[in-house]
Formats: sequence, structure tokens, C-alpha cells
Amino acid sequence: MSDTNFNNTSVQDALVPYFNANCTLLLERIDDEDVRGSFIALRLHAEDQGLTLQTNEDLISYMIKLTNEHQELNALKHLQGIVWQEGYERGDFR
Repeated sequence: MSDTNFNNTSVQDALVPYFNANCTLLLERIDDEDVRGSFIALRLHAEDQGLTLQTNEDLISYMIKLTNEHQELNALKHLQGIVWQEGYERGDFR
């Protein structure tokens, strides 16, 4: 999130909740190679932390946890960017 043009308050107040509310939409794109690759990277990160993400719901919960902790993981940032870009294109941000 550090690459964005938003200050930390904007990220916390707008973008983080938006991602958390809309990240399940990424499951619709699971066949996209870049989304699938990021999901795999996050699952591997979880394993490195001693966690097993058995379901897609576990993965979504993990992404939300990492987002709320402001983790700077490339795979997470990539997925956040997809959700935010799609939101911007839909006019969800003004």
C-alpha cells in the first residue's frame, strides 16, 4: 500500500475497508493466472507462519487479517490493487 498516492488515514478509512468488503470478488477470477499465483503465494506465506488455509474462506480471512495488519506482501498488494482498480472503474471511489 505504500505505492499509493493516499496518506495512511485515507488508506485506513477508505481503501482497507473497501478491500475487506470486496475481496471475495477475487474468487470469481481464480482462473486468472495472476490472481491464482497471488493466492498460491499467500497460501505459502501462511504455511511459513505455521498456518494451513484449507478453504477459500480461510484464504479470504487471511487476506483480511494481513490487510488489517498493513502487511507489505507483494501478493497481497497485487490483489488489493486489482480490487481497488475495479472499484475505481465502477465509480466506487470519488
